Amino acid sequence: MRPLTDRHPEVFGPATQVWVREHGDAPWVIDLPLTPDRDGLWTNKYYPEHTGRLEDVTWVAEDGIRYLNPEIVLLFKARLYRTKDQHDLDRAWPLLPADRRQWLRETVRSYFPDCPWKFV
Repeated sequence: MRPLTDRHPEVFGPATQVWVREHGDAPWVIDLPLTPDRDGLWTNKYYPEHTGRLEDVTWVAEDGIRYLNPEIVLLFKARLYRTKDQHDLDRAWPLLPADRRQWLRETVRSYFPDCPWKFV
């Protein structure tokens, strides 16, 4: 981890993240994951074969900020399957449309056959 400065104006790479805070002693305000693209398509930084149009893998909130779709965030969490990630799945699952639940179920089974998540 290093600060972005005139000496180091670039991030480490396209599949990294930027943590933002007011100054060196301040708490972190936001963590911005950076995601590579390939031929104009969003690319999953862990599984490069998982690509999609930005409009298909994200949504835009009322404030204009673009967010990764919840089922894809949950896929990222499935590779770690920590207690807090199971909690996030439990909260988000009922809110997902049936087609996105099915996609998540199938994709988690494909990438993480030993994932202990309860829906699997």
